[in-house]
Amino acid sequence: MIINIRLSLRVRLLFKRNYLGINKVYLGLPAIINKLGVSRVLKIALNLKEEDYFKKSAQKLRNVIEHIGLD
Repeated sequence: MIINIRLSLRVRLLFKRNYLGINKVYLGLPAIINKLGVSRVLKIALNLKEEDYFKKSAQKLRNVIEHIGLD
């Protein structure tokens, strides 16, 4: 018997697509996980200040990745 349980977990994902203007960086976000893997990333409610901090943090990570050549 195969059971397909859907869980909402915080997972670290590589954003290959645009998420709040962010891509090509790993970020921890809540996502729905099923037997096939990540089925969807849940949107998090951020105010403008939080969204700005989130984007700046992601950009700093992206800069480090590029600087050390892991791009």
